[in-house]
Amino acid sequence: METDAGRIAPGVRGRVFSYAGVRVRFTVERVDEEQRRWTWRVGLGPLVLRLGHEVTAAPGGGSRTRLTVSGPLPVVVLYRPVAAWALGRLVAPAP
Repeated sequence: METDAGRIAPGVRGRVFSYAGVRVRFTVERVDEEQRRWTWRVGLGPLVLRLGHEVTAAPGGGSRTRLTVSGPLPVVVLYRPVAAWALGRLVAPAP
């Protein structure tokens, strides 16, 4: 991810990079730090996805994450493996 912001907040913009080298622009729409939830919009040309993230404590320690995605169905389906990879990195233990 690339942005000039130090923290995510509504209105923050930047670019996110996928494992396939694809770069897409994003805009953060909502952030609820207390609930550990945020919504952002990513777009590549006319294709736009809206992503809702949530991170919660897992039983016994660690974290769980949840993602909801809305957009054109073929794009959502193709994004699934990318999302699984990215979410795994989000909650992975620090090296």
